[in-house]
Amino acid sequence: MRAITSLFLFFVVGLSVLSLAGPASAEIVNVVFLHTGDTQGHLYSFTPFDESLSEIGATFKPVGGVAKRHIFVNFKRKHTKQAWILLDSGGVFGGSLLSTFYKGSVDIEMMNKLKYDAMCLGSPEFRFGQDVLKERMESANFPVLCANVKVADTGEYFTEPYAVLETDGLKIGIIGLIGADAADRINPRMTQGLVFEDPLTAAKRVVPEIEEKADIVVALTYQGVSKDIILAGEMPSIDIIIGARSETELELPMRMGDTLIVHSGKWGEKVGMLKVSFEGDSDSGFQIRHFDEILVPMDGKWTENTDILKILNGYSQNLDTRLGMVINELPEELGSAMIKASESALGNFAADVSREYAGADVAFITAASIRDGLPAGPISVHDFYTAFPCDHVLVTYELTGRELWWLLSEGASKIGQNGFPQVSGVTFGIFGGKAYEATVKGIDIVPDAKYTVVTTDYVAGGGDGYSIFQRLKPLVYTGETLRGAAENYARQHTVISPVVEGRVYFLSEPSAELPDEVPTEHYVPLYEEPAVEPTEDSGIATDGGVVELPDEGIMNIEDVDTGAPTDAGIPAGEEPVEQPPMVDETYIGIAELTEDDLHYAFVVLPRMRDGLEIYEFRLVVTNQGEVNELVNFPTHQRFDFFVKEDDRVVWNHGFWHYWVPQVDSITIPAGESLEFTAYWDGKENNGLPASRKIYRFEAQFLATDGVPVGFRSLLEWSEQIPADATGGDVDVAPEGIVEETESGEGSAGEGDEGAGESEDGGDEGAGESESEGEINPPPEGWF
Repeated sequence: MRAITSLFLFFVVGLSVLSLAGPASAEIVNVVFLHTGDTQGHLYSFTPFDESLSEIGATFKPVGGVAKRHIFVNFKRKHTKQAWILLDSGGVFGGSLLSTFYKGSVDIEMMNKLKYDAMCLGSPEFRFGQDVLKERMESANFPVLCANVKVADTGEYFTEPYAVLETDGLKIGIIGLIGADAADRINPRMTQGLVFEDPLTAAKRVVPEIEEKADIVVALTYQGVSKDIILAGEMPSIDIIIGARSETELELPMRMGDTLIVHSGKWGEKVGMLKVSFEGDSDSGFQIRHFDEILVPMDGKWTENTDILKILNGYSQNLDTRLGMVINELPEELGSAMIKASESALGNFAADVSREYAGADVAFITAASIRDGLPAGPISVHDFYTAFPCDHVLVTYELTGRELWWLLSEGASKIGQNGFPQVSGVTFGIFGGKAYEATVKGIDIVPDAKYTVVTTDYVAGGGDGYSIFQRLKPLVYTGETLRGAAENYARQHTVISPVVEGRVYFLSEPSAELPDEVPTEHYVPLYEEPAVEPTEDSGIATDGGVVELPDEGIMNIEDVDTGAPTDAGIPAGEEPVEQPPMVDETYIGIAELTEDDLHYAFVVLPRMRDGLEIYEFRLVVTNQGEVNELVNFPTHQRFDFFVKEDDRVVWNHGFWHYWVPQVDSITIPAGESLEFTAYWDGKENNGLPASRKIYRFEAQFLATDGVPVGFRSLLEWSEQIPADATGGDVDVAPEGIVEETESGEGSAGEGDEGAGESEDGGDEGAGESESEGEINPPPEGWF
């Protein structure tokens, strides 16, 4: 498909419309992509729970399940004025007793019943090994796609890289892509002999091949929404990305360039319904003319198919018989009452079995993985599913003594919370929310020594606020759950009698043995680096980020150090932004600001593109400290640029972007920089040209503790902004430049309610502005 040519996105009666001037004889093909992802074995309906709502007496009714989804899909397929395509983005296996016990066979059987058209290979599909996965793919009545997993010995694809479907003369190419780090999330034994290629590299190789056979390209991805954004930016020839893994719900499609990105959430609670109208023909190509996305809840509106329930119940009855099997006997009950606040016998049992299974020096298991206790007397398989209901997989890492001590201190600060640790192989005391007197196997922790630590993928992924593991590469992703390790331990040991023995204890005063090297607020660097000395004072104001400019408001860029980094300052793996040519080697203005160890340099430069003057906004964030800095973002948006007239936001870079409310983070190594660049065409958010005035130019670093930095300057006329463009009087800038001594609040004024971001990071106002002219009505056939 060729590029979408419209510039703005409008919302009218729930339908998103992109207006194109197509040929009068062009064909209209209506296609609806029904999509799921991250269903994770949720075959039955389940009751969602929100603790905050339950406190006010809210009730919850069953949602999801393949029996409801079967009714929904077949009801929609009765509407024959459009084609219906049912897709899944991966993450099908596991997550429930039924799926785990039958190793995904029931999931595939149900997908066959629903007549899925294709699915993407996700990392959970490898959890039962390659042989089982091959059996499941052979039993599927639809292609299981993945273009970036190959057999190492032969170089052949592990499964089909793509498929081409045809409907109403429209050929739809569908490619499957799994995350580059999928191999790190899977037990190495399950992926032995396979090579996981970077999905972007695979897409650049395979998509051109698909384009020769298909009119449009759809990517099914199991890599998370942030990676989907990168894929869309690098591969504009992909028309639609239907993703999973991050369990993100996108109520509206995310538009990156000409590519639409949709995610339907998790567990089959909702089914995504992306309606697309394609206009054109196979000779001249098809273009998206209309699109609309709805996440349809699988709630009480949809009954359950009785035939599907009958099949599931048959499997469940067999499962109940097996789960009732007694595998050991406990002399005393292992209760869970104190699991969040102190050492406990049940926690010691969980940590011991984890350390033994992984062969690690230390086990660090949090209360989040342990729920109910184990009863005295005979214990069955079902008891272990009750005590350890979460599919938290064991992962091992190598930590230095400093990092291990820091991890213990993080745990010591979580008394009474799900993040409180239960440990094995290590002892430590707690005072004031910090760890003291830490030993491994009875020997004081050595700061520079290396220790293997086993924890759960939940903690390693940042669960309950733990961050140390996110900057380290796992040694082994075992693929075994804590529950599975505990059950195997019970089968292999005659006697199970863990006791509380002083692994975690409380001090009445801090110990003198706390080493000076224990980190508190910052990351400890993985290796020693010389501290980067601050640059010489260039005369640029740093008190509030304000710069005093000459009267004309323009300075020569050679006269001032802009703080912009060279290629060495660009983060690894990122290509430098290709920059348009400069205009007269001048810039609009510059500001610098230092907060703690982070230095912010912001510059606005005039540039030429296609004969028109545009403006480059550049923000450079440099870590001037001696240790690495972890920066957290409440959404995937890391920066924004603003042009403001008093309190009114004239333009901001993020206005037409949709950012998901998912926490993101990045580490800035000591002495290194991040660079963010965006371009402005001189027009306001509403599309009208900005007038010649004194404006405030501002950059905002959108980390949790980010700050704005900016300056005031005169916006000069450019070739695309005629003097009468606004239809009114033009303000004449006074002589000189208006100094400003405040860093700015960055809030939108009353006249620009749609320009600001909502609290969850989405641009609520984006696309809601009124526009001149008519909007094309939806094509016939939509309901």
